Amino acid sequence: MSYHCEVKEQPVQKTLSIRIRAAVQDLPLLFEEGYGAITQYLGELGEAPLGPPFAAYYNMDMDNLDVELGFPVAQSLPGRAEIKAGEIPGGRVATCLYTGPYREMEPAFNALTKWIEDNGYEATGVCYELYLNDPRETPPAQTQIIFPLKSAAYQIYPIGYVRRVESEICLEIGDSFRPALKQLDHFSHVIVFWWADRHDNEESRSIMQTEPPYAEGKLTGVFACRAEYRPNPIAMTVCKLLAVDEAQGILQVADIDAYDGTPVIDLKAYFPVCERVKVAHIPEWLSDWPEWMPEEGLGLYE
Repeated sequence: MSYHCEVKEQPVQKTLSIRIRAAVQDLPLLFEEGYGAITQYLGELGEAPLGPPFAAYYNMDMDNLDVELGFPVAQSLPGRAEIKAGEIPGGRVATCLYTGPYREMEPAFNALTKWIEDNGYEATGVCYELYLNDPRETPPAQTQIIFPLKSAAYQIYPIGYVRRVESEICLEIGDSFRPALKQLDHFSHVIVFWWADRHDNEESRSIMQTEPPYAEGKLTGVFACRAEYRPNPIAMTVCKLLAVDEAQGILQVADIDAYDGTPVIDLKAYFPVCERVKVAHIPEWLSDWPEWMPEEGLGLYE
């Protein structure tokens, strides 16, 4: 049998649930009792399930399964005794629909697992089942199998740091990256990508709109400005190169709008043909800016 597997974006879902440990053969009775208890409690609260019952499997030890069973609900509700308030996390999930007896679901699980691997995804290790109907009333049973997927992660590490000593500003590049500086001394400018570590926090990363200090009263998205707070706090400055010491890993620059100790994550030589366009349009609220970068470069805005 073939299964239609796909990736979807799942919203966060509030729940009321019971978590148990049991052998697989004991689940039918425990599920019936657990779902009944939650349904009765929802009735006492004057609430109803928002969707079909679910079960979350946190391991696959058939003799000692760690299972959470419950219902999605429309809002946060108080728990009582073994019934706990919780949520199904949001994010990307891989899913397929299985139709047939519960005891014969293994091929569907295997098919979804293989599809995830073949398509370059990685599952979190938790598995959800949504029981879309009651097979005693409307056979056959239909079960939505859902595997939450791990978020894509990318490794970024510093290649050096900004150093400010009195009036001098330099970039101190780590030993292993110094060979990459070869021939950079033949360029007048370098593009410095740096990590705005002072804004590497949940609050700053969640800011999507701001009023730039250079455009009073103008609300912009962070992708339409150079704000250091953004989903990934990557900043960029074109710096005038004053000196390059490849052996010592020291780049002396005229200025940079980054603090002492700021991590540098990449350098790119400034190529006018790549970085400059002949005709560019900017908003009216930036019209008082100079046409070219100041000779001394951009410094800290404090």
